[in-house]
Amino acid sequence: FDEVFGLTSGMALGRTDEEVFSPEQAALFQAHDREVLVSGLGQEFEEVSQQRDGPRTSIVAKFPVPDVSGQISAIGVIATDITERKRIQEQLRLYQEIFTHSIDGIAVIDLHGRYLQQNSVHQQILGYSTDELSGKTPAIHLGAEAFARVGRALCATGTYRGEVESRTKHGATLPLDLTAFTVKDALGQ
Repeated sequence: FDEVFGLTSGMALGRTDEEVFSPEQAALFQAHDREVLVSGLGQEFEEVSQQRDGPRTSIVAKFPVPDVSGQISAIGVIATDITERKRIQEQLRLYQEIFTHSIDGIAVIDLHGRYLQQNSVHQQILGYSTDELSGKTPAIHLGAEAFARVGRALCATGTYRGEVESRTKHGATLPLDLTAFTVKDALGQ
């Protein structure tokens, strides 16, 4: 606890929330404590606290701790830091917004070259529903030679940029300005 909040060892012992935390932080902690005391039941809260490395979000389980006579004598707290999970959720939300509202056609393809998903613009351009593309490669509309050329460039450099000729589901031919790139994980894979 001391380490997480940047306190010297034992600094919080015997002190109130107001003596350790900012007024806003103390008020939030106390409001949740009161809910547990009033209900007499354990509850779970999402709490944001200011810590030495910035704001951190935790899932906090608070529960009444009875003494030998059955009277509540303390509140137990177990906190799990979910800051990184919240950051990833926000990145995924932002990605989904970009994917959904882009004016360009966007598709995601797996390592075997098969479609995983597409946005509505990509669907409008080619005329294929997501179900129709699922499990298929872009060779369905680019042709095998162009698809292989893009694949070779991705393997060699991780990117491809150029104009390709594509066919819609209904057979119309159209030029596409295609940008393709690989997405790597934290380990560079």
